[in-house]
Amino acid sequence: MVKKLTDMRPNLAIKYELDDQLVTLAIAQAAVGIAADVASQATGMDSDKHIQLQDRLHAVVFDAMNELLRDGGSTSCH
Repeated sequence: MVKKLTDMRPNLAIKYELDDQLVTLAIAQAAVGIAADVASQATGMDSDKHIQLQDRLHAVVFDAMNELLRDGGSTSCH
């Protein structure tokens, strides 16, 4: 799935006229939702715990993207 999304990223950026980093962030955000859902189902988390997990995962993704942008790094595959 990661390879498929990585391969699709440049095409999505072009199709929707988005920066490659924004597409990467959108993919990461979708992955966060999936990961939180799977974890909550596997562990039987209640709704509040699920929301807390998802919020924490979102924070990690945003921090990583901000660090990349601050350091001048690029997520581009070009």
